[in-house]
Amino acid sequence: MRILNHRQRLPEIILQLAGTAAICAIALVIMGRTLLMAWAGDAVIHLRIAELLAGGHGFQFNLGEPVVATTSLLWTFILAGFFSVLSPAGVAHAVKILNVVLWMSTVFVTAIAWAQLSKSRWVGWVSAAILALNPGVFQNSLNGMEAILLALLQITLFFIVFGQAPPTSNKRLPLLLVMATLTALTRPEGILFCFLLAGFLAWQKRSLPAESIAILAGAVLGTAVMAGINLQVSGQLTPDSGVARMAAGLRESILLGPVHIHPRSIVRLAAYLPLTIGLLFAAFAATGRTPLPAGSPALKGALRFSVLVVAAMLFFYTFIFGATHTIRYWIPFFPGLPLYLGMVTLVAVLANRNGLERRWQRLGMDYSEDVRV
Repeated sequence: MRILNHRQRLPEIILQLAGTAAICAIALVIMGRTLLMAWAGDAVIHLRIAELLAGGHGFQFNLGEPVVATTSLLWTFILAGFFSVLSPAGVAHAVKILNVVLWMSTVFVTAIAWAQLSKSRWVGWVSAAILALNPGVFQNSLNGMEAILLALLQITLFFIVFGQAPPTSNKRLPLLLVMATLTALTRPEGILFCFLLAGFLAWQKRSLPAESIAILAGAVLGTAVMAGINLQVSGQLTPDSGVARMAAGLRESILLGPVHIHPRSIVRLAAYLPLTIGLLFAAFAATGRTPLPAGSPALKGALRFSVLVVAAMLFFYTFIFGATHTIRYWIPFFPGLPLYLGMVTLVAVLANRNGLERRWQRLGMDYSEDVRV
């Protein structure tokens, strides 16, 4: 079966929608009562800045004191748009509704992307379930913050690049440019994501060189817009909130000579088991000692890029930025880790089938000869 082929495009989309809707409904029933109405502290800061921005006061938190206390310009502008047409109470409801819509859309695109790559809708549904039913992911998606918007933009870019046939023309360039710009404007992590994606595509030669350039150009454009606004408001290129967060992260870090290690980024990984185990196995496999099983280049590239993104984010937050918010920006790539784990484990088992067979026979166990690579 080929997901989203021309003959079965609409029925397949409807089937995927139904499956992801059921998964989201289960997640809402299990976790919605306690987590759906929770607000992150930073979400309230966003609301305050957006309210003053919509009122014509510019970027401020305390009235009369210009400050860019946000690292998400796109989310702030969206909230300001809500404040321009709704009451504060209405904005609160609108933000939660938007969070839910973005979350469900991310789950759906995740299902479509992995189904398309694996040629199995079941893999897509399992990936969507891994994403939707994780309590940490659920909370960070619906807490009034921009993390789930970044997740949707990233997984959509991911799908455009890996889930479609390799391009033969430059028709996708405007779309990639716009998507990369929006991703960069949503979070600084989006800038890192775009640079990683462009570099990975150039290294793997997965797409046309112009597509990597378009993604880089979008990231640079988004960065330039953010830097320009920061410079105009506060006289510095980086947002005040980013500087404050880095300083707080450094204070909480463990210093080992010139290197600082923020322990919380590592501790929080425990909340995302078995996804962390998938990362460890995938990192081991990425050394080349454990090959991936036979599969399309797109699938292998997608899995490896998922590992690259999560590993880069972990390194960034542990050794460079030192921030406490390590998990919420990895949201769309969690499914790739256990999938990678499963495929690597399968290869390891099959590659050592003879040795395992002898060991199992000594234990009185039968090894199935039906297993094939």
